[in-house]
Amino acid sequence: MKVFLAAAELCNFSKAAEKLNLTQPAVSQQIKHLEDQFGTSLFIRSNRLKLTPSGEALIPYAKKILSLYNEAFIIATEKQSGNSPINIGASFTIGEYILPEIIASYKNRFPDSFIKVRVNYTKETIQKLMDDQIDIALVEGDVKKSFLIVEPFWEDEVVFVISSKHPWASRAELKVEDLINEHFIIREAGSHKLAEQTLGMLGIHLNGYNTTEVGSTLAIKKFAEIEMGIAILYLSTVKNEVRQGTLKALRLAGHPMTRHFRWVMKPNKYVTKNIKELKKVVFEPESWLNESLYK
Repeated sequence: MKVFLAAAELCNFSKAAEKLNLTQPAVSQQIKHLEDQFGTSLFIRSNRLKLTPSGEALIPYAKKILSLYNEAFIIATEKQSGNSPINIGASFTIGEYILPEIIASYKNRFPDSFIKVRVNYTKETIQKLMDDQIDIALVEGDVKKSFLIVEPFWEDEVVFVISSKHPWASRAELKVEDLINEHFIIREAGSHKLAEQTLGMLGIHLNGYNTTEVGSTLAIKKFAEIEMGIAILYLSTVKNEVRQGTLKALRLAGHPMTRHFRWVMKPNKYVTKNIKELKKVVFEPESWLNESLYK
């Protein structure tokens, strides 16, 4: 089934063989064996490999079979060793700024545990969860799959970030009128919908005239540091710079902008002992969070 799914994904036996560290004849033989078992062709072998209707129908079942096999392997491993690996998927803000501290706290308690992390956009992270490539998704974006188990574990604030040399640096918050003629530095349009909606409601609309889109949080912080505009970021992403005194994070008076971070799992997923212990850490932010920044 693993060979079939690789071939279906890549539409090429040679690429599937390379991905699985097999020879191309071995892949072809495995597919032929499956076709003989089912009594039908799974691929149309032409200039470009294509799935037949039977092959298309097999994909969700192949994923389920492979998922059950992986789960059985994990259970057997855990019973034997008392330890099992954890595959975590995280969206960018959590993966780059929150998850390292969570894992450090977890590793202090369980130093022999093995964790693998994949960082991506929320949509891609949830898809990896759906495809059983990860055990847990930690995301800040909306989760639209209603059948998934979604539990908020913490909330972060969207703030306005300026250089510590900025005239506003001595202030604790901003007023709406302060922002009317300002230029904003953002990751990309839609990256902070909460800020866009809040500002829009107050008559300040983010557009190509008053924003610069920068595809990196690190670069956005640098833009703010050299006073190229007011950055819109999660407070967690600037905690080190705020502590060091190079940047200042300001709230919008009367309009708090908070967003939940979420722990997401598939229903009926076998929860290993290690995942249970990791969840305890995640849901105890006092063990990994510097609370002073959020007061």
